Amino acid sequence: MKFTRIAFAILSASVSAVSAHEDPALFHRVSTFNICEQIDPSCNTDEATNAETLWYFTNESGGTSLVYTDSEGEALGFVDITDSSKPKADGVVPVGGEPTTVRVIGDYGACHCEDPQGKKS
Repeated sequence: MKFTRIAFAILSASVSAVSAHEDPALFHRVSTFNICEQIDPSCNTDEATNAETLWYFTNESGGTSLVYTDSEGEALGFVDITDSSKPKADGVVPVGGEPTTVRVIGDYGACHCEDPQGKKS
C-alpha cells in the first residue's frame, strides 16, 4: 500500500516533578491509534494522511478527545480517547488548506492553515 500509516501515542496527561533519582520518563504510552483508521477502519486505503500537531480537550459529552492537524488531507482529525486504552476515530473536518497548528479552549477552537497557493489564514 502506498499510503502513509502513522500511529501516534496517546500519552498520559499527568506530569510530575522528577528528581535525579527517579524515573526520568515523564510520559507513558497508553495506546496507539492508526490515523488511517479515519479513512477506513482496517486501513485498506491508498489515501495519504498524517498526524502532526495535536491538542486534547474535554468533548461535549464530558469525555476526552484529541484533535490533530493533517496537512496531507487538508483536514483536522478527531479521536475519542474517553477510554484511553481504546481510542476511536471521531471524524475529520476539511479546512481547505494545510493546517499547521490547532488549539481548543472551552467551546472554541482555532486552526492556522496555509492554502495551496501559499497564502496564510
